[in-house]
Amino acid sequence: QSVEAARAAKAKKAEEQIAEAKKISEDSRVEKSDSQQRYEQSEPRERALGQNVEQIDRQCYAVNAKVQGLKSSEGNSINMFGSKCEAMSQKVEQARRAGRFSGRVVGPIGKYLKVLPGKEKFASMAEMSLQVGLDRYIVTNSQDREVFMRLRGEIRCNTRECGVFQMRDSPRYNVIAPPCDGVETVATVINATDDLVFNCLVDNGKIDQKALMGSKDSSYEILLEDRPQGGQQIKGRNIKMVYFLPLGDYWQLSNHSLSGYSQDRQLKQTIGVDKSVAIREGEKELHQLEIEKRQLVAEFQTVKKDRHELKINWNRMKNAVDKASRDMQRLTEELERIREEAEEAENVVDDTTELEDEVNRARESHDKLKSSENNMRKALEDLLPGIDKLQNQLDEESARNEKVLMELRLAEDKLGLYLNDQEELKRSIQRKREKLERAQHVRNEQASRVEAGQQKVDETLTKAQKIAYQNKKSKESRDKSNSDDGDAHALEDEVEENVIEEMESMMPVPTRKSSEYYKERINRVRSEIIRERERRHMTETNPEIALEKYHRAKNDLEKKVFQIGKITDNVQKLVDDMKDRKKKWRSFRSHISDLTNANFDDILNRKGSSGIIKFDHENKCLDLTVQKDANNENSQTADVKALSGGERSYTTLSLLLALGECLETPFRVMDEFDVFLDPVARRIALKTMIEVAKTFEHRQFIFITPQDLSNIKTDPKLKIFHMNPPKRSEIVGGPEQQTLTM
Repeated sequence: QSVEAARAAKAKKAEEQIAEAKKISEDSRVEKSDSQQRYEQSEPRERALGQNVEQIDRQCYAVNAKVQGLKSSEGNSINMFGSKCEAMSQKVEQARRAGRFSGRVVGPIGKYLKVLPGKEKFASMAEMSLQVGLDRYIVTNSQDREVFMRLRGEIRCNTRECGVFQMRDSPRYNVIAPPCDGVETVATVINATDDLVFNCLVDNGKIDQKALMGSKDSSYEILLEDRPQGGQQIKGRNIKMVYFLPLGDYWQLSNHSLSGYSQDRQLKQTIGVDKSVAIREGEKELHQLEIEKRQLVAEFQTVKKDRHELKINWNRMKNAVDKASRDMQRLTEELERIREEAEEAENVVDDTTELEDEVNRARESHDKLKSSENNMRKALEDLLPGIDKLQNQLDEESARNEKVLMELRLAEDKLGLYLNDQEELKRSIQRKREKLERAQHVRNEQASRVEAGQQKVDETLTKAQKIAYQNKKSKESRDKSNSDDGDAHALEDEVEENVIEEMESMMPVPTRKSSEYYKERINRVRSEIIRERERRHMTETNPEIALEKYHRAKNDLEKKVFQIGKITDNVQKLVDDMKDRKKKWRSFRSHISDLTNANFDDILNRKGSSGIIKFDHENKCLDLTVQKDANNENSQTADVKALSGGERSYTTLSLLLALGECLETPFRVMDEFDVFLDPVARRIALKTMIEVAKTFEHRQFIFITPQDLSNIKTDPKLKIFHMNPPKRSEIVGGPEQQTLTM
């Protein structure tokens, strides 16, 4: 029965494990499917982000190459249109002088384009809508095209640099004018000074078929009209695409249905722009592209990391499913084996007679062994007292032996130390004997040297006594005024005879240096005296005249030093005064900047907006940050081009008013400030300007505008003066200047 119970328990445990493995398998399968689906869904996003990163990387390279080309080209503005324009222009000019071109070669195209006066606000949008590279050239025949392509290869242009159009040289095309007032086309905004360039832009850029509008709503209102047959059409039917501010988006009609498209790139202007401005715009665009690139790369890395984690989780769940399947198969096989064993056990009849006899025999053997164990335990208890006594004696003998052994070890250690001391003493005595022998040898050598030195000292002393004696006698002989040559010979004889007697009484002056040292020192001092005389041009040998010159030069020097001191003092005072003035000037400048910033923000607050003016005095530039909604930080922007036309105009007027407030002039005159505004923005701007002007009662504002002011009501603070129409001069035929009658 116990075997059957154990078998049943194993079977139950196997079934529970199978159920658990099945649950794990189902959960892992669901999570695996979810991870796989998410992994596959994120693949297009990763691919798109990778392509965006590559695209913006190419844009950064192109913009950087353009900026570097502009910086490297001194005084050459054509590099604004492309980094290879300057090199290509030189190649084309050389080929033209060599007679390699048979017809006209014009380019780059951007060199011949100008923005018409009054159309500046559409310039960047018109340039974007051209969709024709401004670095391209135009040739008039196939032979010149082949020559130009060879020149492109010589300066290593890629497929996007310095392209070429082939055009027939013909008079300027007559293009259709805009369909109605208030509509501009690319042809009416950008003027081509060369007829071949104009014809090329008409054929390839469709400049007469692209309209430019101030806003999307105005473009719908002015250009769209209903067709009698149904649907819509563009007025004039010559316009195919309509671009509108502020971002350069456009719309067109396809099968009489309206389709709109948005631009993802910021508008920029190259035509008619100064080189320095183009460099700043290029650097700004490059900076913005680099920011976008960093954001895209970070997003791409995040998506890539997430996909990698999803793939790892997918593989982990796949392995979990496989493991659960293997466990289920193993447990199923084990459960089947247990069931087969149970079935076999049911068919077997057990005979336990032999096993019972064997158990009885084992029980009898166990009883006999138990009895023998008891007898042995009693005998052992009888022997224990004698064993304890012998054990005590053995412990005593062991303790005495240990003590003797310890004393022997101590004696051996002392004997070893004594022998070591004796050996060290012998070695020390031997070293001292050797040292004594070396000292005696050195002493003998020193004694020999001292004896030799004493002999040398005696010889030197004798020579010195002779020299001293000779010097003494020579001095005495020079003191005698009547000495002659005969006396000199007598002096020499006398030196020889009396040298031994008088030499011992004359001792040389003791010194620590040798005679050669003093001779060398004397010669060196004499040389320095000679050089100093030559340097100072001292040719005077009379001491009195030299002293007089010295005193005169000293007086001049003192006067000059006094003058230098006064000048230095004045210079220091001027420097201190300049520092103080600069400090006050910086304080005034900071105060003016803060006041201008506060006035700018206060004027914007009147329209529910806010703003900051950033003054960079070191780089001499000014940046604006405008928040459209003062209560929403997400509406903040540092790019004024991102504002609408009315917002940008109002921001500009706010800036002018804030700057003018710090000029301390009693008058403000603004001439045609609203000429480029649409009607709605013009009405808001004019109303705001009047409200702001009324608040500044300590200033007088004069607004000059050609617009209609019939809807403006006058009051004691607001006066409107209308100029009379210009009168034609009968003599000259032109208008005369009119003045206001105050």
